[in-house]
Amino acid sequence: LALGEDLKTLWQRPDSSMELKKRIVRTLLLEIVVNQRGEKISMTLHWQGGDHTAVEFLKPTAGKHRFAAPDNVVQLIRELARVQPDQAVVAILNRLGQRTGRGHTWTEGRLRVFRHDHEIAPYVEGERLARGELTLEETAKMLKTSTETVRRLIRGKVLTAHQACKGAPWIIKQTDVDKLSSNARKGCPHTL
Repeated sequence: LALGEDLKTLWQRPDSSMELKKRIVRTLLLEIVVNQRGEKISMTLHWQGGDHTAVEFLKPTAGKHRFAAPDNVVQLIRELARVQPDQAVVAILNRLGQRTGRGHTWTEGRLRVFRHDHEIAPYVEGERLARGELTLEETAKMLKTSTETVRRLIRGKVLTAHQACKGAPWIIKQTDVDKLSSNARKGCPHTL
């Protein structure tokens, strides 16, 4: 009977083994009846003293588990994979302190599996340029200026650019660079 008074303490002690906890549950429960109706699972716990407890919950979706990475990480990887190879994506994720669903740091292998599981296409060399997207360095080269000048143009909202997260490359549309370059040749204000 003294065990019943200290059950919570015993259960939460770090040195209480899983085997001990299983023995306690087996002592307290007579049986568990489980029914599934569509996506809902109903359980009735029959306790040794004759009481019953009803528990209902939704059936987990296939492939969903508690080790899933947060949605913002999925979206971030989706964006980064469009513009950089896996090695660079891994470096950014680890620098930001992002972890896998299991709490590990990122490796190229883990990223490949993650991309496969989430149907995220790998980076393909030349694909970004084919979409008309330039990096900061490519933009500076096209405009025959420094990357710092391009950053100033972005900060001054003269040139529109997108960055998936801090530390990710700036992506600038080729059409915006062409327009800025054309305006510079015409002598328009807000140019290089």
